[in-house]
Amino acid sequence: MFVERYAYLLLAGFIAVFLLWAGLVIFFNPYEWGYNHGDAVFTTQTLRNLVDGLHPENSYFTLSQGLPAGKDPRYCSAYGYVSIFTLFQNWLPMLVLTPLYAIYPHPPMHVFAPLMVVAVMGVPGMFWAVRAAGGSRVLALLGAVGFTLLPHVEILLFFKGYTDILALGVMPWVFAALFARKWWAFYVASLCLAAISYPYTYTVMIIGAATAVFFRAALPGAIAFLIGFLMMKWDVAVFMGSVLPYYKDASAIPSFFKHFILNRTIGSLIKPFQTNIFYIGSIMQAGAFLPVLALRRNDRWNLPLVGLFVITGLSVVPMLFRSVAWEVARNSNFIVPLYVCAFKAFVDITGAGERAIPLPKSGNNTPRIVASICLLCSMVSTIALR
Repeated sequence: MFVERYAYLLLAGFIAVFLLWAGLVIFFNPYEWGYNHGDAVFTTQTLRNLVDGLHPENSYFTLSQGLPAGKDPRYCSAYGYVSIFTLFQNWLPMLVLTPLYAIYPHPPMHVFAPLMVVAVMGVPGMFWAVRAAGGSRVLALLGAVGFTLLPHVEILLFFKGYTDILALGVMPWVFAALFARKWWAFYVASLCLAAISYPYTYTVMIIGAATAVFFRAALPGAIAFLIGFLMMKWDVAVFMGSVLPYYKDASAIPSFFKHFILNRTIGSLIKPFQTNIFYIGSIMQAGAFLPVLALRRNDRWNLPLVGLFVITGLSVVPMLFRSVAWEVARNSNFIVPLYVCAFKAFVDITGAGERAIPLPKSGNNTPRIVASICLLCSMVSTIALR
């Protein structure tokens, strides 16, 4: 089959075409992309200052003078050039995006640079994830292409240049390594994911715990959990050291976890809960709700799918950091596991792949045909109706 034989070449060609199209759209419409919004301002000026040779500890200019201490832990009561770590701990984004931004150190490069990373890393990562889940090259190519065309992904790629969207490029590799049981790759991908921002350290801990329980890999799961935990502690220590000069004593420094999670009331959780439920439902629709149909096959639980659902459910916790909306960059916590889950379910329902749950030998191809039609139609309708 042509697609099966030239899958890698077609994948590379799609990435090249996607980058060319995205570059034309972004740079021929430079004023369509916000760069005077809070996070975009941080991204553009920080990357530009780093490119110009300023150090991270004095490359962010803040106008937060007079903001009451403790009102929002992301803003210290300071004025002038301060450390970028007083606002975000974006280790991986700053390391990766700075040299890319240097190619053209002006807006809208702050939008195109993270898009480049997602296209170059995330598309092959999703291809490998579907392959590792038992899919053919054709199915993996469909999954990789469909991943970039999902409206949930595109709204993040073409929004305001959020650095957290790099998770769309890294997280597929986490699940690909997990399904392939390539543990060193799993550890490296988990470390990269945790290094994106503070909330993703909790994501890595959640994935580690789910790996130990549902993927029956106790030691790798424990190591991944430890990676997330240590990175979280490191982020907190760097944040504390960065903002300490602007507070009278360390006890006055607010806590991210306390401010965004522990201090929430029941009433403040209702709207985020509703938004997340609708959002998760829309992603499930793109996968024709196949994971629900494949949770139990032949009277036994499909533990990998249960694990992916648990990861998605527990990801509500890191999603509570700051706002909850369709354009929030941390929506990768929902998009990637549910998208991988859909293709894993497809493999299990159709009986394809070495790790699929065996189907009765009846010679009936109806499940395969129905699943194929449902998945294809759901993806096309979701993309077309964006």
